Amino acid sequence: MNFFGQLLYTYRDTHRLTQGQCVNDMMHFSDTFSKLNTVTFSRWETGSTSPGTPKKQQVLKYLFSKGFFNDREVKAMLKERYTNFEAYLEKAFCKQYKSMIGNFPEHHQSERTLYHLNNYKYKQKHLEHIVNIGASMTVEGYYTLSVEQLEAWCSYPSTFAIVSDYHGQHAGHYIILKIKNDVAEDIAFHRKNPLTLSKNDFCTVEEKGTCFVFTFYARSPKIAAWLIVEHYRYFVQNSECIDNVMIYTTRDDTVLATKNYGIKIVQSGKDPEYGVNWVGMLSPLE
Repeated sequence: MNFFGQLLYTYRDTHRLTQGQCVNDMMHFSDTFSKLNTVTFSRWETGSTSPGTPKKQQVLKYLFSKGFFNDREVKAMLKERYTNFEAYLEKAFCKQYKSMIGNFPEHHQSERTLYHLNNYKYKQKHLEHIVNIGASMTVEGYYTLSVEQLEAWCSYPSTFAIVSDYHGQHAGHYIILKIKNDVAEDIAFHRKNPLTLSKNDFCTVEEKGTCFVFTFYARSPKIAAWLIVEHYRYFVQNSECIDNVMIYTTRDDTVLATKNYGIKIVQSGKDPEYGVNWVGMLSPLE
């Protein structure tokens, strides 16, 4: 039984459903499952076959709609799954990279050396590097974020991680800002410039809102994979206080990289002042 099959079995066992009852319920949930039968479901559950990505997304949405991922046992399963992913990357991380630096206000991590951003002696250098990377990836004058703004953002309930190598050099980072749902919608539909976020746009720790994946950068594929695992685990651990996920981008490769993640493009266009193409993506957490 693979992990996907284990999820199906655990859901069915928890709710004491037969495979036939589960199939009928899924058929009512989405037309994607209109031709689903117990034979196929059984194969998914045992791991002898696996659905393609679009169907797998719908299965996970179905389980999410049932509140399945809020169960403590299921969260433990998912955490273990991400830990197993990390095991493949950990050797490279420990060999080449020194530390994670960031702001983790909603959960605690003890697996590796962490430095809180506010107490990190090279904070300024890393913040400047992030701003410079952002500015270099778009037309001149469009990216107006200052180091001071970025530092202020990262003091609010957001998850912010930097990877540093043994020489203190910047190897990668991600920034996920938890903002109010209406603010996120305005950004996704190009009604608000994401670089103008202020204190009142952010959520409190307990408040549900939208996770705005503001930036993601990695110097190597291994670091990229490691950071992706890290922020997906953040989504799982804090799912009860997240409504949506949002991405606003001016880069075509971001759209390609997220096409199988289940996040929908809600609007796109061209900025009239700078002439850059933009894409707004916004979806519920599942």
